[in-house]
Amino acid sequence: MMLPRCGVADVVKGKNSIQTHKKRKLGIHTVSHYTFTNGMPKWDASKRRLTYRFKSAVEVVGLDDLRSACASAFKRWQDVSVFTFEEAPEGSAEADIEIGFYRGDHGDRSNFDGKFRTLAHAFPPENGHFHYDADESWSVNPTGDTEVDLESVAVHEIGHLLGLGHSLDQSAIMFSKFSYGAIKRDLQPDDIQGIQALKLKHDHGLHTVSHYSFFSGRPKWSPMKTHLTYRFSSSVQVVGLEYLRSACSSAFKRWQDVSHFTFQEASEGAAAADIVIGFHRGNHGDGEQNAFDGPTLAHAFAPEKGWFHYDADEKWSLNPSRDQVDLESVAVHEIGHLLGLSHTPDIPGAIMYPEFSYGIVKRNLHPDDIEGIRVLRRSLGTKDWDQAL
Repeated sequence: MMLPRCGVADVVKGKNSIQTHKKRKLGIHTVSHYTFTNGMPKWDASKRRLTYRFKSAVEVVGLDDLRSACASAFKRWQDVSVFTFEEAPEGSAEADIEIGFYRGDHGDRSNFDGKFRTLAHAFPPENGHFHYDADESWSVNPTGDTEVDLESVAVHEIGHLLGLGHSLDQSAIMFSKFSYGAIKRDLQPDDIQGIQALKLKHDHGLHTVSHYSFFSGRPKWSPMKTHLTYRFSSSVQVVGLEYLRSACSSAFKRWQDVSHFTFQEASEGAAAADIVIGFHRGNHGDGEQNAFDGPTLAHAFAPEKGWFHYDADEKWSLNPSRDQVDLESVAVHEIGHLLGLSHTPDIPGAIMYPEFSYGIVKRNLHPDDIEGIRVLRRSLGTKDWDQAL
């Protein structure tokens, strides 16, 4: 059986819409596979907050299930782009984006073809229409080989709404084909590179200000050192190793997804690693000026020292209550320092902002954080994807 696919064409008006963007990475030839819609239509530069509403010709799933799937899908793109999304108030007659279920000929000249072929389609900016094929079997948790995951398809179609075409990378959200029963919701590096490259094209010719900063002297890892290992070594046991491992693994992945670095925990019992993470208290041997003194939650050192220390006197948690500190949120911040980023003093939403609150979960990289790590990469003498646009 032919794999079901998105209804957005790979060829538009007789022209192949695929543009391959080449990038060079440490002398290794690599290729980005994201594409843009023909003509590169885009939302107006002033239009960064997009509203959406639901309007269907056919009721297929409950509104609460549809609302939940789409809210989660929008958040995935919001976390890596300049856009924010909000459902329009109940009963609103207008919104930037309209989502619903339709079948057959439904008035947009992109007829649905029944079960087992086109799953959904969405139109490029600023049309804002996103339609599911009502003849498919939709689910928030697909179990059978004829059911389709609502959120997985929503993540893909939102990419089209923002201006992305199909990707040649089969692991990417923007790959054109999909499997019944599958769940594929996580944006891949190619998707993220695409939406951020599209942002750079949006901002061309506009005056923008970046607030990221680097350490004095701009210390950095050697250009040959892009695969970094880490291990855990604490002088005080505060949380279980599995909790610490889980939080740090997730934090490293956030940076890996947007940079040229990869990270891997060193083998059990390894005496050496590029990065050493642990809990310590007071004066713990890395200089009196770095002794934990109460208000400091953690600290990490610039490249290539690789030390990242949590203050053992704080209350640490994976799911913090009001007087606890989130392990992963702090890890994402401190890893930024390990990679060479300093503080971002003017953007409270940035991960690299120097202040943090108890009980808060703040794990998603801000566009300013992402721009900072990529500018740092270019300073290594490597050619990043956004320079070739």
